[in-house]
Amino acid sequence: MPTNTLRLGLSGSLLLISSMSPAEVLLFDDFDNNSLNTQVWNQGSWHLGRTQLGNQPSFDNDGETSYLSLKLDSYNPNEPGQTLYGSEIYSLDKFDVGTGLEIEARLRASAMPAGLIASLFAYAQDQQGFADEIDIEILTAQPNNTFLATSWNDWGHPDSNYGDGIHHAGSLLSLADYDYQNWQTYSIRWYPERIEWYLNGKLVKQQNNPVPNLALSIRSNFWAANNDWQNAYSADLAATPDFANNQQFHYDIDYIKVSRISDNSTSNPLAPLEISRDIISRWNTGYCENVRIHNPDSRTRDWSIELIVNGTLSHAWNAQVSMLEEGLLNAQNSTLAGNATTSFGYCINSPKRAMSNGDLIITRKVTTDWGTGYCEDIQITNPNDAIGIWQISLPITGSLKNHWSSNMSQTDNQIQVSGVNWNEKLNPLASTTVGYCANK
Repeated sequence: MPTNTLRLGLSGSLLLISSMSPAEVLLFDDFDNNSLNTQVWNQGSWHLGRTQLGNQPSFDNDGETSYLSLKLDSYNPNEPGQTLYGSEIYSLDKFDVGTGLEIEARLRASAMPAGLIASLFAYAQDQQGFADEIDIEILTAQPNNTFLATSWNDWGHPDSNYGDGIHHAGSLLSLADYDYQNWQTYSIRWYPERIEWYLNGKLVKQQNNPVPNLALSIRSNFWAANNDWQNAYSADLAATPDFANNQQFHYDIDYIKVSRISDNSTSNPLAPLEISRDIISRWNTGYCENVRIHNPDSRTRDWSIELIVNGTLSHAWNAQVSMLEEGLLNAQNSTLAGNATTSFGYCINSPKRAMSNGDLIITRKVTTDWGTGYCEDIQITNPNDAIGIWQISLPITGSLKNHWSSNMSQTDNQIQVSGVNWNEKLNPLASTTVGYCANK
């Protein structure tokens, strides 16, 4: 059964055969003419990751299926030994979402080393350079039963962050009975309020945010990432300066079709999983958390979720849990029946960080004033999601007389304050109160 993966806070759906039939075909190319239709497609020639695009596609057949092959060579005649030589095609027309748009393609990414990316996606930029995008990406550095499903809206906006759920969200889907090395039919259904990803007619993911609003061109490319994308990178794949040592790889496309969806009511997505998280223990350098997952739908599903955490994984129980990248883990397990609940847990190593005035909430209150002097309480609160060791500097009126519950010293009209052994570390949302008296 395919698995639905979602990041906490995003709704999800999975495994449903849709009976919907798109009403109008806007683009169809089965690449049977042994040449690229230049009235429909153009080719990219820019740099992407450690790849220069512009490698000419080829056309072939395997007896029953004729197809286009995007190529990637380890020898680039334009930049020998510096970059790989990959391919991209993109539609001259752009397509808006309207009532709904389906992008479908039959693809195969066989006999490939780790470190390549074979994609089907839709993309556009606005006049400010902010990008909208919907992706299906096969990462050959990942297992053969996975692909990455991602969407973007206004990417490049100053508030953009990976995984923020507003400008970017994505999941590496791990699917049963699937191998990207064989022919598979992939579909993206883009609606005004959501995006759905399908494999061989079965719904494997739904995402309500982010959703593009620009008209998008339809694209497919074949390239290799830099080492700043560790999930997709492999150091074993390298550019060669000698043509004699060239290695060539092929990403095959049987057809690409774009259709207008006139009615989005029949896709019948599953109700989102209900997820709750509770910290069950905490210590100076880490914490353990229990996660409860409830399936409110009557239909059975496999589940996979992504969770933002503060640190690195120590160990887990009752689920397959792994780190995808710093601060982000994936958890999955077997089938969850309709209206059923399951739970799992993990422990995280969470190193302490230094915190000063700008990282903390500081509240000061004069408790006593006798004219020639006064006493003041200082409450320090950690509003962050990480354990911290605090040290602050504050203005003072007069000269320091005495203090309590802290280390404190005065320089000119400033006091430097730090915690003692029992309160120097502040857990997330925790507070401590210290104090002093001063002569005016």
